[in-house]
Amino acid sequence: MPPPMTITSMFDSMSGAASGPIEDLAWQAVRGPVKRA
Repeated sequence: MPPPMTITSMFDSMSGAASGPIEDLAWQAVRGPVKRA
């Protein structure tokens, strides 16, 4: 699992391509494992 900063940077760069529900689902998939770690 990459560090949180890497995840944030990745999504920041993707923000133009991923929007709305797609981004929400992606964040849920990321935040789940991060919260349990």
